[in-house]
Amino acid sequence: MAGANWRALTYGALQRAQRTVASGGIDGTARVWDVHDPRSPAPIGEPMAGDAAVVTKVAFTPDGRWLVVGYGNGLARLWDLRRLDNPLLVGGPVAVHEGAVWSIAFAPRIRLLASGGRDRKVRLWRIRPEIV
Repeated sequence: MAGANWRALTYGALQRAQRTVASGGIDGTARVWDVHDPRSPAPIGEPMAGDAAVVTKVAFTPDGRWLVVGYGNGLARLWDLRRLDNPLLVGGPVAVHEGAVWSIAFAPRIRLLASGGRDRKVRLWRIRPEIV
């Protein structure tokens, strides 16, 4: 992948409908990639700088319009991807766990986000209707 350092990649997620992949890295940034041609993935827009901690998880909403990014310091950030070339940060960071976010996923048909962390807790978050 042009512009990617695979040794710095920590996690990725696929959004099939739009043929995009999100990746997170040890530098604390997340990035969206166009994978219409899987042999030549291309970065879309600039990296999403969110926090000084390593990105541990990324997840798309079922429709691909939003991306949640989890970090090694227990924070999560939500990004609006309706303009892939210019993602917008929605609000500030949310403390979701004490320690690293190990797992994060959106429920496909209900307005719910689930996260798991180093603190050995699973948390469920209600999502505003305009997001999913």
